[in-house]
Amino acid sequence: EGVREMNTVDEMIEDMQERHKQLDKLTSQMEKKREADRSTEFKTELQELKKRKLMLKDTIASAQVQEWPDNALDNMV
Repeated sequence: EGVREMNTVDEMIEDMQERHKQLDKLTSQMEKKREADRSTEFKTELQELKKRKLMLKDTIASAQVQEWPDNALDNMV
């Protein structure tokens, strides 16, 4: 069961990384459009998208840290 749980976490992380890539592409596209659309609504939408992208990145980092065994850093010294 432990191995299956680990695979599930790995799959979850991969899924989140894929969603982060999609948000990154969308953010880049919107930043280009922002040059032409200086409306407050567009700015707010772009800011919210960037917040979602950052929260997802933080969630990925947290999930990756939780995956590490307790002695993982000992081997890096």
